[in-house]
Amino acid sequence: MKVLLRLLLSLFVIVFIISLQFATSQLLPFPLNKINVIFGSIVLMLLLTRNGVLVWMSFFLHYLVELYATIPFGVVLFSGTMTTLVLYWISREVFSSAKMIIVLGMGLVSIIIYRFFYTVTLVFANAITHNTAPALNVEILSLYGWEVLFTTGFIALLYLILPTRIKNHYA
Repeated sequence: MKVLLRLLLSLFVIVFIISLQFATSQLLPFPLNKINVIFGSIVLMLLLTRNGVLVWMSFFLHYLVELYATIPFGVVLFSGTMTTLVLYWISREVFSSAKMIIVLGMGLVSIIIYRFFYTVTLVFANAITHNTAPALNVEILSLYGWEVLFTTGFIALLYLILPTRIKNHYA
């Protein structure tokens, strides 16, 4: 029964995060719609729990997002899951606490690694399917910059909003 409740809670959290991601990208104005709610949630959960189950949660989150993506299948899934795996390793081996500077660093590192994996995988997928690969121009880099800025700010804001009791319990 306990396993079933955890599974239902995990399913609810996945659906909630996906809904929040879609709402953010569709309803907020331009620079704010670049907030990556999925990585904001994953980074906070990783820093607070340091649980490897989050890699699987990330897999399912990115699989559901992949179903609605217009890019070749697997780009979002691979880049998101690999980034979460790298972040899990970083949170266990490099960053040992959940202080504000660590939260900002993990947020920054997560989006940079995700966009690196995303761009490399997209170029590779386009080369295999003989599509014209999108050039990494100034416009795309500026969109990546907005995403890094606002997602890191979103993670910091969520961390500040979290009650001290929760932060001290997991730190």
